[in-house]
Amino acid sequence: MKLIATIVDLLLRLAAVASLGVFGIVYVMVGFMAGPIGIIFVVLPTLALGGWILICACIPNTVASKLIGPPTLRFLLMKIPLYAIAAAGIYWKGNNLLFEHRANGPRAEQVRRGDPQFPESNPNPIHMLAVTGTLPVSLPVKDLIAVYSADSASGKDSSSACARVDEFAPLGSQMQPLVFVEHVPMLRMGDTYGASIVIDRFKAGICGWHLREINYFLSVKGYRNDEYYAGRNYFPHIRVLAPTESPESPTDRSAPYRGPIDVFCWKMTEHNVNPFYPVRCTDIKGALHSGRHVEVSLSSAELDSNAVAVVSPDSPSVEFNFHDLDAVAPPETEVRKSQSLDAEVIQNRAGTSTVARKTASAMTISVGDSFDAVQKAMGTMASPEPTHGATVTNAHSLLLADQGIRIFFDGSNKVYEIRIDAPFAGQLMGTRISQSRQAIEDALGPPTKEITVSATKTARSFIYHLDAATTARYDFDAEDKLTTIYLLSGTLQTAPGGP
Repeated sequence: MKLIATIVDLLLRLAAVASLGVFGIVYVMVGFMAGPIGIIFVVLPTLALGGWILICACIPNTVASKLIGPPTLRFLLMKIPLYAIAAAGIYWKGNNLLFEHRANGPRAEQVRRGDPQFPESNPNPIHMLAVTGTLPVSLPVKDLIAVYSADSASGKDSSSACARVDEFAPLGSQMQPLVFVEHVPMLRMGDTYGASIVIDRFKAGICGWHLREINYFLSVKGYRNDEYYAGRNYFPHIRVLAPTESPESPTDRSAPYRGPIDVFCWKMTEHNVNPFYPVRCTDIKGALHSGRHVEVSLSSAELDSNAVAVVSPDSPSVEFNFHDLDAVAPPETEVRKSQSLDAEVIQNRAGTSTVARKTASAMTISVGDSFDAVQKAMGTMASPEPTHGATVTNAHSLLLADQGIRIFFDGSNKVYEIRIDAPFAGQLMGTRISQSRQAIEDALGPPTKEITVSATKTARSFIYHLDAATTARYDFDAEDKLTTIYLLSGTLQTAPGGP
């Protein structure tokens, strides 16, 4: 018994020293941040108490008895503070481990077989959804995720039975409907795949069970459950409307979009990104703003994709395409050059266009023009540099930094896209770089489609069909100022003051 007590005492001493290191650092940092008052009332007491606990943890009992003679007093002054800090540290660490386990594991609202609320299987399902698309063999996409959800609004008396508290959800929305998450295997065929999902897999019952969402699962170490589980995935996915929802006004904040989805995946090398995953798949906006993929060119069809495809319960099929950005991304040497575009444009902001000095007449370039025609129109003998496009082979681009124009050519030396940045001084259908989004809408009317996928909406992108021949993508920053225009079809007038 005495041996056990000695071992427990030793373990508590070690726990106290470890806890003292964690708590001491935190309180000392907070105290210094608070200034002189914090140093006097936080830092100094923390150091004094910490020093005393360190003495109590390390000093032998023979020496302790000489400092404080009476055993009772020695227990009160030395043992209790020591055991108290040890208990606090054990509780803190255990609570953290429990939180991490619950964060990475199934959510509280996920039902399991045997739970009273588990949905009843439908013996005669009739609605199937075929999910097909491209999937390069290099991507570790294992299968799809089907999320079946209860509809707590389906019965007033059943709402409490059909929902549970999710402490990880934002305050005010912690009552979440019950869900059942199921992995759906893919049938991979080369660079394509197919999967079939039963929409009416369960009877509606009093909870209104229905297929709510379809996502994908990356088979890579460290990819956490909550990154693809219903409602918390900011990456592209398929949203299935509930029978009680209107096709034109789904309950989520995404506008109805029924076209194909394009997901862009690449290997992550930036370990400072938290949380870090070896492979990341995301939307167009996220892909184009990630490291060395910033200058990857995309087709107008891919740019016209969206974050969420909304399908109805009777939809027969949906297209979900995966792309491997590493297969089309430029080498690091080219990336560093491309990433200097913005700095180069800023340095030349005060520069005057050579062509503009020569003539005040309007010059135009159009999507579909030849390289020779562009050289003649722009009055330049510069040569294009190799670039990369997700769907365009042998792509090249011509950078006119002092004009804020970058022109992309395909393998046959035809213009397939024009990028416009500051200090571009011209106009496109009455719109200019740095205008507010409200001013753009006043000039053009509402956009044809929003392709923004960021959950925080810090940057937004819109597709505008300016006229029968002109389509462009407008990118706005966090302050709703126009930063970039991608001309996907039509004509650009490069001289200032154009229509």
